[in-house]
Amino acid sequence: MNRLFCLLGPVLLVLGCDKPSPPPEPALYTPPPRLKPEEAGLTRLANGNYFLMAAPGATLQYDPTLKDPLTALAACSQWLVGCFSPNERTLDACVEAVPACQTPSPWEEAAPCCPSACKDQYRQQRQGTADAFAALDAVLFVDGSCLPGVNALLGKP
Repeated sequence: MNRLFCLLGPVLLVLGCDKPSPPPEPALYTPPPRLKPEEAGLTRLANGNYFLMAAPGATLQYDPTLKDPLTALAACSQWLVGCFSPNERTLDACVEAVPACQTPSPWEEAAPCCPSACKDQYRQQRQGTADAFAALDAVLFVDGSCLPGVNALLGKP
């Protein structure tokens, strides 16, 4: 927090209240192009999905056509985690830089984005002195209300 200084004529007045620090400058980051499943060596199945792994009695598959609140959550968090780079880009600067979604259906956006509500909730967490990664976890994964439809998909009220 920064102290608030006021100059009144020839007298400098130091107020005892703290002024919130301004948000950091947005990070300079361009996400790499998305890797196509074929380029990752994934095998396409007859149903159009891609095989990821087998487990006893089940297989894990990737459906490239699926667009829903959870894929929007994944795109937002992937952008932020990809942006963060120790000693180069802080998570705070990445939150400022991530594009804000332009619609109430972020899974329909042309490029990865994070809803403005998520960015606002993150800033509030950080004003409360939460660690950057704890703030991101609280906003996106514990609460999740800033991303439309996530809590409903997870059965949360």
